[in-house]
Amino acid sequence: MPSFRKADPYSIAVDRILQAHAQRSTSLDLGDLALASIPREITKLSHLRTLSLGATDVRQAACVSLRDASPNRPWSAIVDLEPLSALQQLQVLDLDALSRLTDLAPLSSLQNLRALSLARCHSLASIAPLRALSQLESLNLAGCFSLSDLSPLEALSSLHAVNLSCMPIRDLDCLLRHRQLQLLDISLCQKLASVDTIAAFPTLRILEASGSVSIDRLDVLRQLTELEFLNVDLSDSVDSLEVVAGLKNLSFLSIGGSQRVHDLSPIQSLERLIHLSIHRFENALQLPTFSHLASLRSLQLVLLNAIADWAPLAGLSQLDQLALSSCGQLTTLRDLAPLANLRRLSLSQSDSIDDLSPIAEMAGIEELSLESCSNIEDLAPIGSLKNLRSVNVMACRAISDFSHVGRIDSLEKLSITQCDRLEDVSFAVGLSNLQSVDFFSSPGIRDISSLSGLSCLRHISLAACRNIDSFGPIVPLVGDLEVLQLDGCRFRDLPRAFCNAGRRKNVVDQVAAHLRDLKSCAATDAERKVFLLGNPNVGKTQFARRLMDLPFDPSVPSTHGIELGAVTDNIPSVEHEVTLRIWDFGGQDIYHGAHALFLHQDAVFVILWNPALEPSPSDVSPPQRDNKPLAYWLELVQSIGGDDAEVLVVQSKCDNPGDEWESPPATSQTLRYLRVNRCSAATDLGIGTLQGEIRDAVHRLLMRRPLQQIGGGRIRVRETLRSLSSPSSTEPAVRTITFNQFADICHAAGDITSEHALLTFLHDTGVLYYHPTLLPDTVVLDHNWALEAIYAIFAPDGPATILSRLHGRFTLADLQEFIWRDYSPSEQAVFLKLMIACGICFAVSQSGPADAIEYIAPDFLPANSHARKIAVHHLEGESDARVEVHFPFLHDGIIRGLLSWIGRHAGSHAIFWKSGCWLYDARTRSELVVDVDRTNSTPDQPFGASFSICTWGDDATELADVSASYFDRNAYCTPPTIRWIKGEPEYRKPYLFTYQAQSSVGEPADSATSPVFAPASRPLAAQSGSRPIVYISYAWGDNSTEEGRTRDQIVDALEVRLGEWGYEAVRDKRVLRMGDSLSAFMKCIAKGERILAIISAKYLESFACMSELYGVYEHANTAQSEFLERLIPVVLDDAKISTAVDRAEHARFWETRYRELLEVEAYLGENDFEQLAQIRKWYKAIGDILAFVADELHPHGFRHITADDYAAVRELLNRSSENS
Repeated sequence: MPSFRKADPYSIAVDRILQAHAQRSTSLDLGDLALASIPREITKLSHLRTLSLGATDVRQAACVSLRDASPNRPWSAIVDLEPLSALQQLQVLDLDALSRLTDLAPLSSLQNLRALSLARCHSLASIAPLRALSQLESLNLAGCFSLSDLSPLEALSSLHAVNLSCMPIRDLDCLLRHRQLQLLDISLCQKLASVDTIAAFPTLRILEASGSVSIDRLDVLRQLTELEFLNVDLSDSVDSLEVVAGLKNLSFLSIGGSQRVHDLSPIQSLERLIHLSIHRFENALQLPTFSHLASLRSLQLVLLNAIADWAPLAGLSQLDQLALSSCGQLTTLRDLAPLANLRRLSLSQSDSIDDLSPIAEMAGIEELSLESCSNIEDLAPIGSLKNLRSVNVMACRAISDFSHVGRIDSLEKLSITQCDRLEDVSFAVGLSNLQSVDFFSSPGIRDISSLSGLSCLRHISLAACRNIDSFGPIVPLVGDLEVLQLDGCRFRDLPRAFCNAGRRKNVVDQVAAHLRDLKSCAATDAERKVFLLGNPNVGKTQFARRLMDLPFDPSVPSTHGIELGAVTDNIPSVEHEVTLRIWDFGGQDIYHGAHALFLHQDAVFVILWNPALEPSPSDVSPPQRDNKPLAYWLELVQSIGGDDAEVLVVQSKCDNPGDEWESPPATSQTLRYLRVNRCSAATDLGIGTLQGEIRDAVHRLLMRRPLQQIGGGRIRVRETLRSLSSPSSTEPAVRTITFNQFADICHAAGDITSEHALLTFLHDTGVLYYHPTLLPDTVVLDHNWALEAIYAIFAPDGPATILSRLHGRFTLADLQEFIWRDYSPSEQAVFLKLMIACGICFAVSQSGPADAIEYIAPDFLPANSHARKIAVHHLEGESDARVEVHFPFLHDGIIRGLLSWIGRHAGSHAIFWKSGCWLYDARTRSELVVDVDRTNSTPDQPFGASFSICTWGDDATELADVSASYFDRNAYCTPPTIRWIKGEPEYRKPYLFTYQAQSSVGEPADSATSPVFAPASRPLAAQSGSRPIVYISYAWGDNSTEEGRTRDQIVDALEVRLGEWGYEAVRDKRVLRMGDSLSAFMKCIAKGERILAIISAKYLESFACMSELYGVYEHANTAQSEFLERLIPVVLDDAKISTAVDRAEHARFWETRYRELLEVEAYLGENDFEQLAQIRKWYKAIGDILAFVADELHPHGFRHITADDYAAVRELLNRSSENS
């Protein structure tokens, strides 16, 4: 390959910097480039005033609110800020979502900085350098979960706006000096013990505290008379809103939550109110007299179930926006008729409303939303609303006639989603002003030709409209579209790749590029896939060779989940020769995640089976070696291809007379095109017949869905890439290329209008592998090579055993040493990122060097984990909320995907086992347990199973809802059924007036922008309301020496004292029963909030003790402050750790132990092998860990420890409790 120029994001950033320098620009935005480092050229911009390096639009960088962040921009990997120290004139700096940033020291020289955003810098543990920024006025720390010490804020004398949203803060004492504070956001700070401190800020104008600790006393607001914006939740301790009446300057008020408030009338004295949201006052008996609120423009009423009289709404003649949700006694809309100025109306979950006729009198309405209004049948009244610009009808399943919508000539935005009875959209033909149309999940629609003349359309969503036959009618519109969503569609005239791109994904750029390339040079894409499925060793490799007219050769090794080759055939009634590309699934569930990238319905599925490989109910074998019954493979194919899948069931290896069975052990009553046959690759029995049956199956496929045309340039690029990845007599195979090399290949081929679009297309069709986030500059041409390396991990003859012995937890160093020795470091990095991208594994720690980061592969987790028992045994009784997610066919790839998703967000805070996990979420103060329930399979769905999502805690419903939403955001061939068993949310956010900014259509709001969970440590043995837990970590079992007896004496005494001090002591000696796992208990200690470590000489040479100590260190992300916040070290006289030499000796001891085990690694049993792997993880960190422990503030020696009845230990425990 020739060398190529480099044009990566870094180079683009340099170009922008040089342009800004030449033009003397005062503002620069690099936040859209996801940079890994800051170009040194930026030091030339001494005149710069505003700079964005993060995920916030530079135009909003001065705004402190997290909700103004641009949610779809990529996250940056910048770590070093040193180049910024030269920007002495900088006033506004956005570092939002620099998730790896840890050091702010270079910012200390920016003396002119006025506004700084560090939102979502998850790794940031210290803001001490900010003390020097005396001019700083606005600071955004939202979502900085690792930041616990906010004392540097005390030095920021100019600070008047601060965002602490989603932070683990326990109090606001760090802000007490800032009596001039004008803006404070403490929303979702659920560790706050109290918000009483806000009374100290009399100049506050904006207070956002929603989702934080509920206010117990409204008196704390009494002195905040300057407030203009207030968003708070009340506890049931509040019984009156009298204090609110005194906040005369309020223009925005969102308040709710108390069951004891019956009187809402104090609100009516707030004459400056512009926006009012009243929610969850379920015992309030009457609405305020709204006629006093002459300035009110926006009103939201949610969950006011005791109110029967809605007449006060009629007095809001000036109202502009009204949202009514889940108000059980709202039965009529006639009180809304006088609202002549109303422009926006939202009705959500209003099942008691069945008549819209009063709306006909509200001629000024411009936006109307009807969500989950199950009894509304007639839309005729809205046909007379000539000013309507936007209509949203969602999940109103009783409506069948939508023709009245077609009478609204002014309509610009139309959304009719999840309405099963929507079939005919011809009403839209005359809506010439329509700019946006969304028919999501409307399977009744078959024809979209009525959209073809709507030239103003800029947004079209047809997601999950699976019965539309032709895309052709809207082809002329694509060039002007901004959003196009097609996931789940099955057009006859558009490549399926655009319909498999992902749930609600915008594919307008990809489709537009396809059409441009097609116009430039059209060619027929005459390829289809043949997928071979079946158990390992069933004969797929030899069968594929015979299909390609290659001889039977038993010396050819079996292949593992890779493309085997291709054969060209003439298909009856098809003009072109068709190339059939043959893929082998290797018989491993591990590839369900990887191969989902390549699976689609335009394929022939050949299932090979053999009686000798059919499992019997009594088979007991390791999970990685499980053979699947034929019924399993049939269910898998049906879940992918549906009832119309072309399926051949073939008994293989019929080499001798009598080998053939009359019929297979399983079949399908619903697969319409299933054929049964038998063959022998060795004798050629049935091969010719099968070649003919495959030809017939392809013919039927092409009759239902003809060959597509794509750009001729695309085909030329595809063939060039295949040629590169195939070795020749003179050139080795090219495994990977860079993006720029790919772009040059496109340029040489010609007729390519977008390299990015073509790269996505080739990835989605299985020609190559590309992941723009994990592998932004690497294009994997030979996925055979990559998958072969990944498969090596799961090979049952060694590597799989190693990972099983490691309980599914490993590092890159493990793979390098035991499995990938023959690959280069760059190749290993590609393989690992591929595994992450496919959900095969996920990282549970991010600290330390790359080869020390720990990963979990769910397939190798213990099935019956002792850690699971310890994690959930304290959760007695029925959960507070429960959701059941049922899949008619649940394979391991789906389970792996869920665990990987949770793992990416929860990391080491969660506890995992093969079929589920546990975690504690600090934001909702609730615990989550996810597990698989296979007891609900039926004869019709033998491989059906459910995820059970159970939550306990203060906001268990929200945590369950967030967890279940994972299944809504992912596309499945056969969607699951989601059913709430307990705790279903009483209302969802209405369509209009949500204060929190929504993400752009098509991009999940949580994806890579905001954390799904706020995972945290919690005592796993503590029940709600019980005493705080203290785990005791110590070396026991030696009473024959004076040191051993002294150690036991101290531990026994401390156990008694802990009880007297109000704690519950947990020590393994007491809680472990016969058969319980010590290693599982060790892991639980590592996750505890308070660990009392009795450090002795024996402790320092105990594998179990040192593993517990390292576990705390790792769980604290190696940060000293967090480590010592949770660990209370008590150092005995015989522990020698006070000097660097002492600590080095202990490190040397464990290195020696590691080397000794390594020499006999081949002979180690499972437990000893895990010990080897664990010691390798932490022996190099022992020096740092013991240096933390040796802090002089901790009690050392028997006298110091026992003095004043263990007073020093009690003081440290109390300090830890205050911080937890």
